[in-house]
Formats: sequence, structure tokens, C-alpha cells
Amino acid sequence: MKKVVLTIFLIFVLLAGTAAAADPIELKFAIMGPAQQAPVVKCFRPWGDKLEAASEGAVKFNVYAGGTLGRDPRVQYKIVADGVADMAFVVPLYTTGRFPDDEIFAIPLTAKKGMEFSKASHGLFKKGLLSGYDDVVVLAHFATEVNYIHSTYPVRVPADLKGHKFRTSNNFHASFFKSVGATGVGMPSPKVAENMSRGIIHGTIHDNSAIFTFGIAKVAKYHLLVPMGGNALAVIMNKKKYQSLPDVARKAIDELGEELVECWVKAIQWDIEKGMKNLKKDPAHKIVTPTAAEMKLWEDALYPQIDQWVAKVPKRASLLKAYKAELERIRAGNG
Repeated sequence: MKKVVLTIFLIFVLLAGTAAAADPIELKFAIMGPAQQAPVVKCFRPWGDKLEAASEGAVKFNVYAGGTLGRDPRVQYKIVADGVADMAFVVPLYTTGRFPDDEIFAIPLTAKKGMEFSKASHGLFKKGLLSGYDDVVVLAHFATEVNYIHSTYPVRVPADLKGHKFRTSNNFHASFFKSVGATGVGMPSPKVAENMSRGIIHGTIHDNSAIFTFGIAKVAKYHLLVPMGGNALAVIMNKKKYQSLPDVARKAIDELGEELVECWVKAIQWDIEKGMKNLKKDPAHKIVTPTAAEMKLWEDALYPQIDQWVAKVPKRASLLKAYKAELERIRAGNG
């Protein structure tokens, strides 16, 4: 009888050990945006479901939205590097000085739409041309939609910027504003609408998704469609956590990176189409496409600034050339 009891006990222990070993490993994904935001609902959660399936149940993907694991946009990289979050959606340029090459995507008059923008960004990263990411694993490197000028007063040509203050997130745009007699003011996106409503700034450079996500469209009534570049984005992962995962989970993460770029762009496009449809119906908003003559004025103001930006750092000329080559490859249908 004792042998039977012992045998049953050992079987129970073995089964319990097997069950414990089969428990999925939680992957905590941090994002500043709200849980109902289009990228979360239409991209990151569905992507997480695919990751779980591809890992054969080895991992459990959980979204911590709304800044749950860190409310400051500037610390999103750090919370992953420190292991507070396992993964996060980050704006690299918010981590000042760490990702100097990512400023290439702020260059105006280059990308014309989000899909080519993000694919070119991911392509440059895969070629090892974007520095600063050695401490983490990059699951996907992509970009915002193309940025435009959104303001509380009418802007059609560069001269209209003079004497006004505009939010900027990078050095290039700050230099450009200075060159036309305006002032660039650095601040994270969640602070823009409030500062615009108080008259502290008079406009911003943002894409047509962010103006809805951050409430900017409630304050900015004028929208000028001059392509002003954009901001690099990334989904990153804690390196130790990545290395601790079973092979099947790491393989799934590696193989789903491209799909993460695709679903991000589709989610943003959906968000923009919905928002802009409503904006066009609102007589309080003015959406302006510049005439050929007006665009020539923007080119005359922007191209000298681009040349100066390139000349400041030796690597920038080759980086801009590689970026334009990626865009051409994608437009030719090879991306």
C-alpha cells in the first residue's frame, strides 16, 4: 500500500512539474497610448495573438497601455532596458542623443506616404545603418505617417511662420523654424494640445493620426499638407528577456517583425481616414494643399537647411543617400 501511495505521489509531482513548465512566459508590452487606440486594437493586440500562436503557447502577450509602466514618453526606452517592461513602443528621438541617425527621417520632402516611410526605416535598420540600439532587441523599426503643419492660424508659405512658436521634436525642424524667423519649442506630443490652447505655441509638426490621438485637432484648425518628414518609431525588447525565451518563441519574434511594420501602417491609415473624413466635414477646419508656386517657396526654404544639416556630420550624406535609395526601391515595387 505504501508503494502505491508513493507511486501516486511521484506521478502527481511529475505532472505538476510538467504543468508548471508549460505555463506561458508573460511578455509585458508597454505603450503610452490608450488601450482603445487604433494601433493597439488593430495592430499590437492582434500581433501579440499571432506571436502566442507561433510560439506554440510558450509566451503570453499582455498590453500595458496608457503609460501604466511609465508615464513619461521619454523613459519608454529606459523601462525596457531596465526590465520594467519586456517590450515597448518607443519614439527613439525622445531619448536625447542616443539615436542620432534616426533624425534622417525628419528630413522634409522625402517620404510621401506612411507605408514607404516605414518600410524604408525598417530597411535602413536591417542594413545596420541606424546606431544606438545595442542594449535592446529591435523587433521592428518603422515611422509615423508623413508629418504636416497644423496651426491655430492660417499658414500657406514659409513667411507665414515668422514670429510664431511651433512644437518640434528634433533638431532639424528647430533649425528650420529659426531660419524663417520662427521658434521651435521641444515638447512631447501629449503636451501639445494644452500648450496650443494656452497660446504658448501656435502650431506643431505632426502626422494626421497623432492630431487625433493627442487631441491636437481640437485646437489646431489649419492643416497645411507640405510633407515635413516624420519621426522614427520602434518596438523594442529587453535583451535578457529575449535571450531567456525558448527557441520557438525567439524564432516567432524574429519572423514576425516585418508583419509588425505592415500592421502598424494599416492601423494608422485606418485611423487617419476615419479622422480626416470627419475633419473635412467640419467648416471650422481648413485643409490646404499648396499650389505649385507655394510648394516652390517651401522647397527654396527647406533645401538649403537640408544641405546644412547634411554638412554638419560626415555620415549624414551617405545615410541620406541610402534612405533615398530605399524609398526608390520601395516605389519601384521591390519593397
